[in-house]
Amino acid sequence: MSKKAIISILAFTILGCNVSITPQPVPINYDETASRATQIAILTTTTQTVTPPASAVEPFNNLETQVLFRDDFDRQLKSDWVWINEKTENWSLESKLGFLEINAINGYFNLANASNILLYDAPQNNFIIETSFIFDPDASDQFAGLIALDSNQNFIQAGIGYCSTSVGCVGRGLYVDVYENGNLILPRNNTQYVDNSLFIRLMFKDGFVSLFISQDKFSWFRMFEKEIQFNISRVGLIAAQNNDIEPIRASFDYFEISLINP
Repeated sequence: MSKKAIISILAFTILGCNVSITPQPVPINYDETASRATQIAILTTTTQTVTPPASAVEPFNNLETQVLFRDDFDRQLKSDWVWINEKTENWSLESKLGFLEINAINGYFNLANASNILLYDAPQNNFIIETSFIFDPDASDQFAGLIALDSNQNFIQAGIGYCSTSVGCVGRGLYVDVYENGNLILPRNNTQYVDNSLFIRLMFKDGFVSLFISQDKFSWFRMFEKEIQFNISRVGLIAAQNNDIEPIRASFDYFEISLINP
């Protein structure tokens, strides 16, 4: 496959390390099902204050890794992928050659009704998953990016999404959601991000998950790190929304799993 031209990426907004986000008040006993929120669990506090981590260039060039699996989505999927709730009319490798396109349609992973979740078995040792994708959300609640899971009750998703400020989110932004035992771990990790494309990595190392993003695939910025209480058995890609508006499309350029060498 010829080298694909990467759409130029506009400058993104990273909040300063000493700046806190104070979202608008969250309604008491906010209900995710009634509000059709893709990302948000039931919130019972009146407000959430999120202090984003300091962003710093991560020296990935000095981190020794070995590619275990890579799919450049060249006309057919590689073997050993597994679709969860596949709807064939809502994904394609043909409409944009060299990309896997998934329509974000109504569904919610935590309730096991999300469609076209593409998964691959995770390594047992320390590893990184990575993708580059284009997604242009414009309404609550739309999301696309990476997912890593033990079950639909214990999982992590990270990517570009849109969540209303009326429920304590930043609107369009970069979202990292960690669910344990079916509950979203609060405070929620969201950062303003106005662009529609992203290089993104999730690193799983010694019981911690870290999120890194990049504009050029060379300089990586650490946006999030957290210890997790469950194992990761499968990893992959997700595009979903939990509303009845017209589906929007996520275009994934590639997916890669790399082992971190000791």
